[in-house]
Amino acid sequence: QSPTLYRGPESYIPPTRPTSCVTSVSHYPHTAAAHTLSTLSIMIVNIPTSADFERLADDCLNQAFDLIFETDKYIFNHPGAERKDEVWAYSHGKLNTAVVLMHQAIEALMKASICSISPLLLLEGKRTEWPVMPQQKDKDFNDFYTTPAEALMHTYAATASTKLDEAVIKHIDEMRRLRNQIVHGISTTKLSPRALIAGILNTYLFFRGKDVWWESLLKGHMSNPLTLNYSLAREVAEFAERLEYVRAYLGKSSLAKHFALNISGRAYYCPWCKQAWEEDIKLDAYEHKWAFLKPNKPAATTVQCLNCGIDSDVCREPCSEGCSGNVVYYGETPEDIICLTCGRMQFDRSLEGELVQGEPQS
Repeated sequence: QSPTLYRGPESYIPPTRPTSCVTSVSHYPHTAAAHTLSTLSIMIVNIPTSADFERLADDCLNQAFDLIFETDKYIFNHPGAERKDEVWAYSHGKLNTAVVLMHQAIEALMKASICSISPLLLLEGKRTEWPVMPQQKDKDFNDFYTTPAEALMHTYAATASTKLDEAVIKHIDEMRRLRNQIVHGISTTKLSPRALIAGILNTYLFFRGKDVWWESLLKGHMSNPLTLNYSLAREVAEFAERLEYVRAYLGKSSLAKHFALNISGRAYYCPWCKQAWEEDIKLDAYEHKWAFLKPNKPAATTVQCLNCGIDSDVCREPCSEGCSGNVVYYGETPEDIICLTCGRMQFDRSLEGELVQGEPQS
């Protein structure tokens, strides 16, 4: 059966994770409680919300990631993959575009944080020009001058509920510097896909917390109308190649800081992802292992998939096919009973189809 997770691209909601990550403006790590502006919003129309700026940031960061990922994937699948450095030197404009998108996303996230206090803090100019007096006509928010980039970080810092970390300030300044070189001059800075991928993940981590990068990327992909051309379960299963890609660039320990789930232990197949892929792609075995014991202890009987977010109950018994694993998933049929370490079906012919039972191992 298909998990309830796959309900169609328009209704896709990432699974709830046990994490401290923030997905609403009231939980910004550096922002105080929001205020309502019911009186002024009558006069100034189309006032943006924190959610509006969050969506803009998600779009920009997802586009930046996909631009780099799809180019690298094309290089990898091309016969001339050994000339990767040359191809990226030729495609340097794509990395420049990714920087501009990342900078726009960072500005949007700062504005989202400021908006949770008051969107009017983004407006520049004389307050006497605000249409707040009787007999004045409404004025669209977008018709006002807004805070320039140079001053935006100071407004962001001033409205934060806690002092900004030096790493956040350095990250903002670095992206602003790179963007200005690209937009206002001829940049000679050599950019690398690895550094920009790390920057995208760090942007999410600094502004919105753990897990949000992956949930945003997955939700954005599932919302694409073209996703309807394939099985949604297969689409999610295949999405794990992006986790493999980022791990190859950053390493497992650096990737781990972006998730609440402990991924330092042994990785296992996710039964949902594996079955979704192999039922749809009949000839190819599923290769991605992104499920981890929760908690990461010898007696744990649950694995959580970092890719799809689904929890699966498992039994701690030895693999009947001789591998060293002891994490077995029981599906609805004998064909669905598999060792999540080696991926093989648990079936012992000498016992006429009965499963081999054993003591849990440490």
